[in-house]
Amino acid sequence: MLHRVLALPLLAVILLGMFWVSICLVGGWAEGASQTLWQGSWTFLGREHLGVVPLLAYGLEKLSCAPWLTALLVDGVAAGVGAVLVFLPQLATLFLCLTFLEGCGYLSRGAYLLDRGVRRFGLSGKSVVPYVLSCGCGVPGILACRTIRRTSCRRLTAMTATFLPCGAKLPVIALVAGTVIPGGWWVAPLAYLVGVAAALLSSWLLSGSPWFPREDVPFWMELPDYRLPPLGELLRGTGQRLGAFLRKAGSLLLLASVAVWFAASFGWEQGGFGELSSGALSGSLLAGVGRYLAPLFAPLGWGDWRLVVAACSGLLAKESIVSTLGVLCPGGLAGLSLTVPAALSFLLFNLLCAPCLAALAALRQEMASPRHFWFAVAYQTALAWLTAFGVYQVGTLLLRL
Repeated sequence: MLHRVLALPLLAVILLGMFWVSICLVGGWAEGASQTLWQGSWTFLGREHLGVVPLLAYGLEKLSCAPWLTALLVDGVAAGVGAVLVFLPQLATLFLCLTFLEGCGYLSRGAYLLDRGVRRFGLSGKSVVPYVLSCGCGVPGILACRTIRRTSCRRLTAMTATFLPCGAKLPVIALVAGTVIPGGWWVAPLAYLVGVAAALLSSWLLSGSPWFPREDVPFWMELPDYRLPPLGELLRGTGQRLGAFLRKAGSLLLLASVAVWFAASFGWEQGGFGELSSGALSGSLLAGVGRYLAPLFAPLGWGDWRLVVAACSGLLAKESIVSTLGVLCPGGLAGLSLTVPAALSFLLFNLLCAPCLAALAALRQEMASPRHFWFAVAYQTALAWLTAFGVYQVGTLLLRL
C-alpha cells in the first residue's frame, strides 16, 4: 500500500473502482428498478402493482381531494422528491465504500502518498482526505479541513473541495449521461476528472497570491493500524451519511419542490393572476424569472428558462436540480432537444458553481473571513461559467467540422 512504485497506481485503481461500483455497476440495474418502483408499474404473480406516484394519485382521486392539493402532492412533492430518491442505491453504495476506506485506515495513507505531489499546487497531503470525503458530501469535506495547520492551505482546500462531485450531484450526472448522451458511461469519470483538475489548477493559480500566501509547514499525520471495520461500524457510518442526505431531501428538497411547483402553477393568464390551466407554464412566475436570467446562460448553450431555473435551484440543494426538472419537464432532458455540448455545459456548470446552502454555511465557518468567503463564491461561479462556455463553444465548433 505504501510501495515506492505500486502505491500510487493502486490508489488510483481503488478510488476509480469505488466510483465504478457505485455509479456503473449498481447504477446500471438499480436506477431502472427504482424508477419503476417510484413512478411506474410492474407485474408480480399475475397482478399489476402501481408505483408510489401513480398509487398516490389514485388514492387522492378516490378520496376526492381538491385538484390543487392533488397536483401539489403528486406533481410537486412526489414527482420532485422522487426524481432524486431513485438514485439512493448508488448513493448508499458510494457512502459504504467511503466508510470502509476511512475505517480500514487507508484514507490516511492516501494523504501521505499524495503529499509531495499536491504540495506543488499549494496544498497539503491532508487536503486529500477532505477531497475524498467531498465525493460523499461537501459539508464533511469542508469541515475536515480544520485538521490542516496552514491557514492559506486550509482555505484553499475548503474552497476547492466542492469542485469534486458530491453525492447530491450524482443524480445530475446520471440524468445527463442516461437521457441526453447515448452510451454515456464516460460522463461520470469525466465529471470527477474535471472536478479534480479544477481543484488542483485553482490551487496552483491562487497559491502564493495575496489572498493565499504560501506557508512552509511540515506534514504530520498519524497512520492508524490496518484493520477490517466491523460490520456494525460500516452500517452505522453509511447510515449516518445516508441519513444526512435523506434529512436534506425531507427538508430543503421538499421545500424547493413545493416552491417550484407553486411558482410553476401560478401566474398571469387572460389578464389576471391565479392558478394556471394545464400546460400554461409560459405564463408562470417561474417562467418570468427564468426568462429574465436566461440571457446570462444563452452563451452556454442552454438558454431555456426551465434549465436556468433548475440550475438556480441548485443553490438551495444540488438534488433539487433533478427534482425541479422533474416538475417542469415530465419528459426529462430528452424533451428539451439539448445537443451533447450543451448537455455537458449544463452538467459542468452545476458541478463547479457555488455549492448548496449547507456547504456554503460550512465554507463560511472554515474561511473565518467574510472577504475570503465571498471571493470563494465569486471565483467558483466565474470558473463554472467560463468552463461551461468553453466546452459548449468548442464542442459546437467541432461538431460543425
